[in-house]
Amino acid sequence: MDNKTPSDRKMCVTCGCWMGARTIAHMGRTVESATNAKGDCMCGGIKRSQLMYNYSCAKWNKWGTLR
Repeated sequence: MDNKTPSDRKMCVTCGCWMGARTIAHMGRTVESATNAKGDCMCGGIKRSQLMYNYSCAKWNKWGTLR
């Protein structure tokens, strides 16, 4: 995992709708993913589209594992 994103950032990698590969690090303060990670958006603004980890939309919903 090359990309480290703070868990409070409103990006796909921290959204509950994004189904890409990711892990939690640093006691839930960071989400790690591959640099070019893509995943399906299951409920957000661009439903069922392959989105990069760093995309965002108005329907961002914090990933339940981070709460």
